[in-house]
Amino acid sequence: MSHNSQLAHEEIKQYKPTLKQKVLQCVKDQSRTLHQVAEILDMRIQTASARLSELNDEGLVRIRNGKYETTPPDWEKYESNYRLNKKYQKWKKVGLENGWLKDASKTIVKPDNNKANQLSLLDAI
Repeated sequence: MSHNSQLAHEEIKQYKPTLKQKVLQCVKDQSRTLHQVAEILDMRIQTASARLSELNDEGLVRIRNGKYETTPPDWEKYESNYRLNKKYQKWKKVGLENGWLKDASKTIVKPDNNKANQLSLLDAI
């Protein structure tokens, strides 16, 4: 997190839950784009994007056809896990492409020496 981001976070920390609740309420009424949420709530795009991202991480909202909508309650855990997995896969891809994870991509064999049980170190995490 950059220094400016940290300062901005400290500045809005006390309002953050309220902003998140407003954003959630905005998409509960009707599915909306990021720009619509920002405009309706008179919020900067970056702020609306950050709150929607947090809600998406928590599984409370999802993106369908370019619009944010609330997640059905029985799907919240699935959506949260899906988002976490997508972030992990992106992190892993960038790390491997940039050589940051080259040692972690080596194959390991479980103690039974069965080749069918091989895993990369990343998959073992």
